[in-house]
Amino acid sequence: MPGLAGAAGAQPIHRAATCSSTSPSDFNGDGFTDVAVGDPGASVGAAAQAGVVHVRYGVAGKTGGGEDTTVTQADTGETAEAGDRFGSVLAVGYVDGDGCADLVVGVPDEDVGSAADAGVVQVIYGSPDGLGRGEPSRVIRPGADGVPGTAAASDRFGAAVDVSGPGFVAHAMVVGAPGRDIGTATDAGQVTYVPFVSGHPGTAAAISQDSPGVAGTAESGDHFGAAVALSGVKGTDTGIAVGAPDEDIGTDQDAGSVTAIPDPADATMTSYAYDQDSAGFSGAVEPGDRFGASLSSAFPSTDGPLLAIGVPGEDIGTIADAGMVHVLLTKAFTEVAALSQDTPEVLDQAEAGDRFGAVVTLGREQAFARLLVGIPGEDHGSVVDSGAVQEFSVGDPTENAFVEQETFGGVSEPGDHFGAAVAYAGSRYLPTMIIGVPDDRTEPAGVVYTAPSKVDGDVDPPPPTDPQQKWTATDGTGYGAAIGATVS
Repeated sequence: MPGLAGAAGAQPIHRAATCSSTSPSDFNGDGFTDVAVGDPGASVGAAAQAGVVHVRYGVAGKTGGGEDTTVTQADTGETAEAGDRFGSVLAVGYVDGDGCADLVVGVPDEDVGSAADAGVVQVIYGSPDGLGRGEPSRVIRPGADGVPGTAAASDRFGAAVDVSGPGFVAHAMVVGAPGRDIGTATDAGQVTYVPFVSGHPGTAAAISQDSPGVAGTAESGDHFGAAVALSGVKGTDTGIAVGAPDEDIGTDQDAGSVTAIPDPADATMTSYAYDQDSAGFSGAVEPGDRFGASLSSAFPSTDGPLLAIGVPGEDIGTIADAGMVHVLLTKAFTEVAALSQDTPEVLDQAEAGDRFGAVVTLGREQAFARLLVGIPGEDHGSVVDSGAVQEFSVGDPTENAFVEQETFGGVSEPGDHFGAAVAYAGSRYLPTMIIGVPDDRTEPAGVVYTAPSKVDGDVDPPPPTDPQQKWTATDGTGYGAAIGATVS
């Protein structure tokens, strides 16, 4: 679209004839890996915190190393308004199956009519000319485009989104609305499963814990849908996992749960609810654990789909809110790893308030998977909440790496929250890590770092790697709050 702006001096976008890329995170089909970076605090004209998304196109040898264009809601046919915080939630995948990746933007702070913070989701289609330069963008919300229900204040529809990526049989997305009231249960939460046919939404299903076949009961403050993932649940190709991190388990407040739904489009759906007291899970249900606060799925080439579940409020012994991550094979929800900074041979150590697992991202590997864990509350010596990221080979968690500001030649500062957003981009064999630091003190607008995976896994010899990069924005307050990218 003509409103899409490029950064001065950047390498131009390479124009592909068709969308036939082998790179999974490629908006224009030229074969290079692209990345979207959210800057929800940016102003658009006089509209404070309207938000923008930076689209960084790849070039040979550099993930996202070419032209940097910006997208606002005005570029998608909508109105950029103060407080929308467009770009706070991003997901990359395939909605129309044309070979160019599509960008899904959750805008949970969008007002719909008089309904404040009702929220919407915007689908921006990839094309050979670039993101948003082909098929017109589309707005998904309750009461429109086949989505059931009516937008209501504080629903925060779009607070979590996931979209089908490589390995998925069907094109679909799942959207969380954790603030949705269910009957008299305020903020109980709801998710919407939206199948796509030829790039257009099909008949969607709105699902809560009061829906027939769904385990549990909708209760005030559960925030069902605070985290979502499309995943091959219980042997299906189209299942979803839904986090309700503030679900009470018995008398344990905010212990959290995850609900697996193998058939979300089926009127006679079944589901399975899991918590830390479920058979085969490490740990135990405790108040404030927030099991299910973050979710990520991946489809490795062997062993079946995986799901990572973040538990940032987990206490490790007497260490409060140190955090933990479970990794499961979703065919039977079998735990294959339970990780914390207290796990033997894991670098660093568990500390109070680290919130290990506040953010999780799985990336495919040739035989198993890699895992990135954001630790935004990590202290660097006496430097409080500077943040860090830990990377693991899921098949052998003793193979792990600890990444922080100093890894990139920077200095950890209080409140940086390094690792507030993480993603993988590019090849499954040795993907690029993308790390957001939206509260960086040296770069007040925020900063994003990229580096090749530091876990070799079973790739021998390792393929060529991207160089480390540092990306910044000239304005805004929150660049790097969300990252949109995916791996093959």
